[in-house]
Parts: sequence; C-alpha cells; structure tokens
Amino acid sequence: MANPTALDLIQAAYSLLGIYDQTSPLSPFETQLGLTTLTDLLDQWNNENLLVFSTTPYTFPFQNNIQTYQVGSVNPFTCNILGNIMTITSGTPGAVIVGEVLICNGVPANTTITGILTGNQYTLSWTAPLPITNQTGSLCGFVTPTTNTFISVYPTDYSWNIPRPVKIEKVSIQFPAGSGQPVELEIPQIPLEEWIGVPQKNTSSLWPLFVYDDCADPVRNLRFWPVPQVNANCILYVYSQLNRITNLTDQIYAPPGYAMALKLSLAEILAFHFERVISPDLKAKASQARSAINNINEGIPKTRYDGIWGGAGAGSDMTWASRGRVRI
Repeated sequence: MANPTALDLIQAAYSLLGIYDQTSPLSPFETQLGLTTLTDLLDQWNNENLLVFSTTPYTFPFQNNIQTYQVGSVNPFTCNILGNIMTITSGTPGAVIVGEVLICNGVPANTTITGILTGNQYTLSWTAPLPITNQTGSLCGFVTPTTNTFISVYPTDYSWNIPRPVKIEKVSIQFPAGSGQPVELEIPQIPLEEWIGVPQKNTSSLWPLFVYDDCADPVRNLRFWPVPQVNANCILYVYSQLNRITNLTDQIYAPPGYAMALKLSLAEILAFHFERVISPDLKAKASQARSAINNINEGIPKTRYDGIWGGAGAGSDMTWASRGRVRI
C-alpha cells in the first residue's frame, strides 16, 4: 500500500467526524487546520517513547583534540568572500554564528566568523597565512583580495549533519576506526550538574569517558570528556522520527499501523475544534490503534539472573529495553 499523504489523513479524519465527503470538499480553513494539527500530532508522537518505532545508529569520526560536536541539520548557504568580508547571497543567514569556525572548500583552516557588519555581511579571521594567488576556488590574502563564491557552507566547529534527534538514547565509541574488528564501548551521558562539576574541561586522553548533551535546538551540542585524541568513531543511537510534513502532498513514512492510528487520533483532536462529540466507538478504536503500536515498540525484555553467583538473596530482575529493534 502506498504511503498516505497528509491530505489523505486529513480527509479521512474529517470523514470520521461527518465533516467531509466527496460532495462537500474541505474549506481552506479546514484544510489548513487539519495540516497544522497533524504536524503538531507528529511532533508529539516523536517525543513519546513507545510511539517511536526504532532506534537508528549513526557513526561519525572523532577529530583529534576536538571536544564539542554539533548534531542536527545545519542549513547551507551561498556566500561571496572579498578579503575578510563574507556576504551571504542565498540560504539561511540566521544559521551563521559569530565565534564559530567556517568549514568550506577554499577557506583556510581555523577561519573564524568574528563579527557582523550588516544583516548579511560578516567579518572573518584566520590564523594560517594565506597564499597570494588568484586561482579559481582559492581565497587571496589581504594584499590582493579577490571575490570567490563558495556553496554549501556550514558555520560550525564540527557538524554531524543528521536531522536533530528528539533523543539520543545511547552513545558509544568505536576504535580503532577503520579496523576490521573494532571494539565498541558505551559511554555514559551525564547531566548538566556533573558537567559543571568537571574542574578541568580541556583534559585530553586517548578516548572520552563520558559526554554531556545540552539538548539545544536546532542543533544539540555534545561535549566529550576527556577530549579525544584517538583514531576512533562515535556511534549515536537516536530515535527514528516520523517525518516532518509541511505540505498537503507530503507523504507519511512509517511502519504498518501508523496511518490508522494517526487518522483516528487526528479525528479525536479535530472534534474539539468543531465541537463534535467523540463517539465511544471512535475513542475506543483510536486507543486500540495506539496501543497496538505501543505493544510492537515495547522492546525485548532484558533479564539479569544472579542465580548461585549472587549469594544470599540473589534472584532475577527483568526490565524492558526502550527499543526492541534497531534499524541498520
């Protein structure tokens, strides 16, 4: 069965409420309200543990002596650079942050955005001396500046460019990178209070022992301690999210059962906007559809059994893993 579009779900929800049929098309207000409500519903489900259908691992390389990594989609932009002045010509100027390092072909290492001249112009500085050249794709020094266009610029120290995760469930390190038989070790995520309590934050080591996630938006900042100096990867296990929608023609990509649950749940919410009484049958079916998803996503039980090795009072303990399936 084809993936339903946003309009498919909205029309189905209104049909359940007796507001829509083939002879009475939806008004622009009803359509927009349905789209907004469906978007909010998807955001809510992405935050609920048992409505997330899987966990996806992403592998990224550590950079030597770099502590902070940004996780999330950073919008690229196009700019012109003349001397040390960068002018944004298209894209998302709001993504540019003063103090961040500019990573881009043709820009020397350690080029930093130092200030704002206007709404779309920024000043740059760098530590490495620039070659004095007029070749296409390279940036000239202050002596003979020239204009160069750079595309897909990411204004961040080190970006792990994936859709911003609602939750990072687990973090592990994998070393040595590129090995046929690497070792993977999970490292704990610590809260803000413990991160503040680290007295010497720039201590370095072969690999980090823990990570602090500030949960910022639109990108999360992961700070590792000690600062890694090793040929290793970081593996993030993140919640697989239901895709965001912005248009009526956008499709919903999800496992079987989600379309039914979304349609019924959307009808429940829209009923309040139109002062419609939710029938007991609709309410029961919506609850059953969500419960069916919860049961599938509940995971595999983790069993710890001490047995004869646990001494007096030993026994078994069973808890539930947050995600039973990992999508590779």
